Amino acid sequence: MTSNIEKLHQEMQKRYDALHELIWRDFAGNPYLLYERWMEVKYWKELIERDYLKENKVEQT
Repeated sequence: MTSNIEKLHQEMQKRYDALHELIWRDFAGNPYLLYERWMEVKYWKELIERDYLKENKVEQT
């Protein structure tokens, strides 16, 4: 009988493996697509940060 910790570890490993497979399948052999996705994430991150600073009236130093 496996313990709860072992079950949790197995579930986490399954999810990690699935995520790794998804990333590999989507971007393997296509560095342009990987770069494009990274730039898109960077763009949205900057927009979210800017809006957060504006809404909370945080002054940038």
